[in-house]
Amino acid sequence: YCFSTNTALLTLGWFTKHIEPIGNAALAATVGEIYGFHVTNALGLEKLVGTGHVTENDVFKAAVCFSGAWLYTVYERNFFENGDLQALGNLFASYGDVHAARDYLSAFERGFQRGDPTGCPKFAEPHGL
Repeated sequence: YCFSTNTALLTLGWFTKHIEPIGNAALAATVGEIYGFHVTNALGLEKLVGTGHVTENDVFKAAVCFSGAWLYTVYERNFFENGDLQALGNLFASYGDVHAARDYLSAFERGFQRGDPTGCPKFAEPHGL
């Protein structure tokens, strides 16, 4: 996601390599993350990076949380199939090292369990996630 232009560039090759092996739930999660980054941008969170209160990782975790809230609406409408939630866990497990994967999964679960984007951090306080 490019914050300065509000655009996302995802090539077919990237989807084929990173998303297709995991399944349709990973595709939905990717769309959800793009939504999440758009929300973080609309809230101005990216502009707070470097102020001492917000890191790029905080912004990414906030986007993943917003993604989880959006994906809950997908779940509510019965669009997930058996195994899709496990596939999402596999997707987050593929993000960096074990610690980072655990952080992203926790951020996703925070949004998904509540199904409410207002539960995601807006960083009124330092390191709100």
